[in-house]
Order: sequence, then structure tokens, then C-alpha cells
Amino acid sequence: MPQNGTVRSPTRNDSAVPSTFVATLRLPRRVGCLVAVVLVVCSSCGTEAGQYDGDDIFVASDATAERSVEVFESTSTVPNMPVAPIHSKEAAEAETVAVAETKTEAVAETTSVPSALCSLSEIGVDQLLVFGNSTDYTFGADEPIEMTAWPNLLARHARGGFMDGVAVRNESQPGQTMGVWDAWGPDPRLRLTLYAPIVLDSVEPGLLQGTLVLVAPSFIDLQESGFDVSRAVADLSVVLATVESYGPSTLVLPMNYVSKTMNDAFPDLNPSIESFNRVLAQRGVLVEPYVDSSLRGDHGESGGKEGFYDDFPGRDREGRPVGADGFHPDSEGQFVKTLAVLEMLEALVERTSASPDCVEL
Repeated sequence: MPQNGTVRSPTRNDSAVPSTFVATLRLPRRVGCLVAVVLVVCSSCGTEAGQYDGDDIFVASDATAERSVEVFESTSTVPNMPVAPIHSKEAAEAETVAVAETKTEAVAETTSVPSALCSLSEIGVDQLLVFGNSTDYTFGADEPIEMTAWPNLLARHARGGFMDGVAVRNESQPGQTMGVWDAWGPDPRLRLTLYAPIVLDSVEPGLLQGTLVLVAPSFIDLQESGFDVSRAVADLSVVLATVESYGPSTLVLPMNYVSKTMNDAFPDLNPSIESFNRVLAQRGVLVEPYVDSSLRGDHGESGGKEGFYDDFPGRDREGRPVGADGFHPDSEGQFVKTLAVLEMLEALVERTSASPDCVEL
């Protein structure tokens, strides 16, 4: 495992993302024709082109697949290959063998992948342990809403790629703060400063050193403390010190904004979230490339992009639906956050890997 200081200062859900949402697939480096082959296979998966399908994170469109075939064919052919005059049968056979060998070498060079691959397991990570709030919690069929949160979407990614074989344990608790007392009562699960030791004590000692803890602070710490940014930062510091006393390394995620539609009702909330994230970034607790919430509105607007929240239903005191609640990311927002966390973990591997030939999967 990387040392704590190095880390800190460092696709799959049954609820499909709407077909209008388009995610960009960042292609791995130096994979060449293999990428084209993968895209061609995906184009026949039977899922609508460009959709997130709940079991395979990225599905190539037909146009992408056709372009991939062109790329494959172009990289499999030796351009401008000189052809010598043929004067005999023996010479023709020799020339054919020479051209075939040259083509084979060109294709092999294009499709070769170094034996050392970037992976979390390579840097000693066997488990991701997530601490968060209701914004990071997966709601089941017996709850008011059925929706899979980013930690559980992330677990689907552990089937292959750079997370292959890494377990994901989601210990996010609805209503939980880092330390401030809220209206939900004295249950220790609702105070992360109390709950983290309970969870860490339950981890097998042999797995503890291979655990990377992801801490996702919640807006509720600011909402319940009168928007006291200093208090929220201090409580987070206690949580991190507690986790690190057990041995695991930690990564901190930026605090989610609430939808900008909430700005009128809570004019101080989103500015306080922005200040909280800025303080963490200045102190090196948040690191590139994830120093601000991926759910932020376009053009630097204060608050979260409305489209990432508008499908999470709010409830009145009697439990009746009242439209989007504006606080919780919906399925689209959860998918966007999953991509941001994956990018953060990839960056960690690239910073930490000891292999000079390490490439992204």
C-alpha cells in the first residue's frame, strides 16, 4: 500500500441512465487494434447505441464500431509497401513471404500490450471501503426509491480493468454526518466519528492494510451546523485521523453540491459547499483530478446541474411524492460521479505504480 501521506496529500446498475445522456469513453493508451476489436464486439451487444445499459458501462455506437473497423484495417496494412518486379516463381514466393512477415510484424507492434498493467491490486489495494451519506447510499426495492449509488456502480467495474478483483464495501448511512449532531437521534451510525471505528474493527486484520478508504463528505454537515465550514473541516480531520490510526490509506471526495434549484430556499448552502471544497483543495486533502464536485452546474454556476438531480423524488411529511428533492443525485448524477471516482483512482495508480511500463487498462 502507498503511505497515507502519499495518497491523501493521494460500468452497472439496474437503474439505467436516460438514453439522452452521453458519456465519453477515454480510450486507453498504446492498446492499438485491441481497442477496435473490443468496440466491434460491443456494437453487437444488443443495447441501444450509446446507452449505459446497467451491466456494461460503455456501449459503442454503430458509427463508432464502423470507424473502429476502418482504424483496425488501416493499422493492419503496411502503407506504401514497395513491390519488387517478379521474374520467377521462386522470386514471387519469396516476395510473398517477405510481405506477409512485414505485415505480421506491423500488426504485432500495433496490438502489443506491455506485461505490466496499471491496477489497484498492483499498488496493494484489495478493498475499497466507502463512508458516505444518503447521497452515496444504494436504495433497495423495499425503500421509497430504488436507485444504485456510485459505490455499487463502482463494484460492477471491479469485474475487469484496473479494478479487477478489488472488493467494494459501501458503508454509507442515510442521515450520517461526520461529527455534528443532527435531528436523526443518537444512533452511532449517524456520526462517522463514532461509526468509522465500528466498521474498521470489523475488517479482518489481513485485509485492513490492503484497504483504501474513500470518504465522501455530505452537505448535511453544513446544513446542520449553520453552514460552519471550519467545523465541517475539523470533523473531517478527526475522521481521517481515526481511519489512518488503523493503517488504511484514505482518499477524500469533494462534497456534492445540491441542485441549483435549491439556491432560493437555501442561499448559503452551495456557497458553503464551494468554500469547503476549496479549503480541502488548498490543504492538499483533495487532489487532482477531483478537486471539485463532478455534479457542478455548467459554466461554473453555483450549485449542482439540475439534470443530475431531477429524477430523485422528494417526499412530504406524509411520504407523498412532491417532485425532485434537489438534494440527492439521481441515476444520471450517480453515473457521472462514478466516472469521476474512476478517474481519481486511475490517477492514484499512475502516481503510485512502481512499474515504468505501467499503462492504463
